[in-house]
Amino acid sequence: MQRPSPKLPLDICLGIVDAVAADDSEVTIATLKACALTSSAWLPLARRHLYRNVVVWREGLIFSFLRTIAASPKLGAFVEILEIRFIHCDVPPWKAHYDYAFRVRNPQGSPIFILLRHALPHFTHLHWLKFDSSYLYPCTAMLLFISQFSAVKTVTDLEIDGLVFSGYRDLVTLVNPFYQVERLVVKRCNWTDLDIPQRLDLTRGRSLRFLEFEGNLYEYGVLELCPSTVDTLFLGPPKHEPDRLETDPDEKYEALSRYTELEVLSLRASLVRPGESMWSEWLEWVPEALSHVRSMNLRSLDLPIKIYAEGAQLDGLRGLIDWTQLSRVDEILASGSFPNLCIVHVTLEVYDLEDLELWEMEKHGLVEDLLASFSKCPDLGIDVQIYAWECPAP
Repeated sequence: MQRPSPKLPLDICLGIVDAVAADDSEVTIATLKACALTSSAWLPLARRHLYRNVVVWREGLIFSFLRTIAASPKLGAFVEILEIRFIHCDVPPWKAHYDYAFRVRNPQGSPIFILLRHALPHFTHLHWLKFDSSYLYPCTAMLLFISQFSAVKTVTDLEIDGLVFSGYRDLVTLVNPFYQVERLVVKRCNWTDLDIPQRLDLTRGRSLRFLEFEGNLYEYGVLELCPSTVDTLFLGPPKHEPDRLETDPDEKYEALSRYTELEVLSLRASLVRPGESMWSEWLEWVPEALSHVRSMNLRSLDLPIKIYAEGAQLDGLRGLIDWTQLSRVDEILASGSFPNLCIVHVTLEVYDLEDLELWEMEKHGLVEDLLASFSKCPDLGIDVQIYAWECPAP
């Protein structure tokens, strides 16, 4: 008599599917697909995990993804996080499937826009949305495509990375319809024709509580455009010196004085080309920006510092840190301008060190040196915490 094959209880099997989804490794997607094909009982949970966090990493897949969601509304309800990357600039999706003359007259009449309008109502749980572009010039159709997602009223987190705008108004026009957004992240964006700064109220101050800017945005007064009622602000690093143009204006941080309700502030610094004289002041912007902050509610300050050592020894690493700038930060914090400040986090991330064994032996001493730069903060009851670790070369 043949013995029945042992079976695990369904709840244990589903727990395995959950564990696979939580693993977040390179093989997670492939493993979840295998789980979906294992049993009809596993399929609903595996499919939910597969569609919870979606990354569409090239233009050709945008059309296929939207077609799937339009045809299967239940799958759209699973999507909570969506990232779309416009990487291959030669064949964007709005240029495919219809003739050029019609595209010029009515880009929203293209198949990709029609499909998008059918898919959008099904994203009923989408809350985190990111667009990443490598386009070198403004693309009206791409900005129009992104703006259509403002119809999804559940989106609370919006990130735009690498987009190119003609001017301020394009940025404001893109973001303002997302009136329910609570968190806005703008990274590495550029402008082709810098218009005269105007008092344009980005998001009109509705739900926005978290702002994050990175790159050359401070040169163009973008901080002047945002509602000053945010309580969390992440800034930096500024535009790297070799990437600056002669026509670029100087960075300005005076607008930080507008943000009088800040509770959490992060000022990030990054050194990517050690050994070049133009990088000698890469930490200078941190105390300069901090000196303009006027929020009495500030309770937490984060100072993440990244150094791409390019094989440097630990002694050389110490020489890359401008200790006087950290002392300036200490003096500003000790001036009494932030009576509610209780903690300062300084995080040092070092990439591509040559001698990792020496790093492990000497890391504690480096942490002590960093801590010594903030000698005045403890007298005011400000807890300074230092973290340092070595990271592999990117």
